[in-house]
Order: sequence, then C-alpha cells, then structure tokens
Amino acid sequence: MDAVVARIMADLQSLREAAKRQSARIDALETLYEQQKKKREDICEKIKDLENFLVYYEHYTAAGKHLPNHGYRRPVMKGGEPNKRPGLRPQSRAGKIEKVAIRAIQKAERPLSIGELLSAINNAGFEIHGARPRTNLASILSRSQKIYYDHPDGWKFASDYNPEIDVHLKNTK
Repeated sequence: MDAVVARIMADLQSLREAAKRQSARIDALETLYEQQKKKREDICEKIKDLENFLVYYEHYTAAGKHLPNHGYRRPVMKGGEPNKRPGLRPQSRAGKIEKVAIRAIQKAERPLSIGELLSAINNAGFEIHGARPRTNLASILSRSQKIYYDHPDGWKFASDYNPEIDVHLKNTK
C-alpha cells in the first residue's frame, strides 16, 4: 500500500511540474501574442497612410500637375493657419541654434537633413548633448515658427508651406 501511495505522490509531483511548464509556455505565448497584435496594428496604420498617399498622388497626377513633396507633419494648428504657438526666444540657446539652422538652409538654398543641420550647428560652436544629438536637435527645431520638417525633403522654411496640400491630405483621412 505504501508503494502505491508513493507512486501516486510521485505522479502528482510530476503532473504539478508539467502544469508549471505549461503555464510558463502559455505566459510566453500570451506575451508573443500581444507583441504580434501591436505589430499588426502598426502595419494597419502604415497601410492607411499609404492609401491616403495614393489618393493624394492620384489627385495630382490626374490633374497633370507635378507631384510636390509633402510631409505628414506640418507647422499647422487650426484651419490651415501657420503655427501660432510661441516660438523660440532669440536670446535663448535654442533661439541661437534656430538662427544658425536658418542661415544654413539659406546658404544651401534647399531643405537640409537633420544631419546636415547638426554639422552646421556644431561648426558654429554649439554642441548638442545627449545620446541622440540628431533627435535632440529635431526636438529643439520642432518648436520653431520659422522652419519645419517636411518629409522626405528635410527642414525648410515655414514660408514655403502650402496649406492646399495639407487641406487635401486632411480630407482624405
């Protein structure tokens, strides 16, 4: 009888260990499921963006117009008006960096990438600190009323902004 109880106890312990392993596998699969679900949502968002771009592209090519470069992020607040939030103070470090960036864009006579602007700003004696200097510089410049980032061109003057393009993009979403 003791041998039967001992065998049952061993089987019970074995089953408990198997249940723990299965539980760990289920937890890992649930984590993987959540990660894949997030990736699917990101892909669906990219598909939506591409569909919007195709509508935009077809609009311009059907009208026989040259397709202008555009960005998804424009210096616009309400109703297609230029950005009216407070800009950078000219005397501040960020304001001086903005001034160097504006001069670099003027000198190049074309939109500049963040890397090109970072080089110009470093050459002017400013050092952008942090683990990601390009990201930090973009953060500073994103508060500017005078320049903005236009994907895929780069940083350009807010005066080059065309609200008709943005209005069309808003209507396709």
